[in-house]
Amino acid sequence: MAELHQVSVDFLLGRDSTVLPEWATPKDKRDFKTMLEEDGDVMFDGVPISGEDKEKIKRVMEAMFWDAKKDNKKTYE
Repeated sequence: MAELHQVSVDFLLGRDSTVLPEWATPKDKRDFKTMLEEDGDVMFDGVPISGEDKEKIKRVMEAMFWDAKKDNKKTYE
C-alpha cells in the first residue's frame, strides 16, 4: 500500500505527521481539509469501526487523495 501511494509505511501507521505535497495549491489544501472534516461513521459489515482503525483508514485515504490530485494535475497540464 505504501509503495503504491509513494508514502512510507510509518506514514500509513501514523508515525509521521501529515506532510502536504509542495505542489499543492490553496484550493487543493481546502479540498483536503474538507475531506478530513467529513465526520460520518465508517462502517465495516454494518458495524462502526473503532477510532484507531478509523484513523488508519483516514491515513490511507489521505495518501489516495494526494495521489489522485497529482494524477489529475498531470492530465490537465
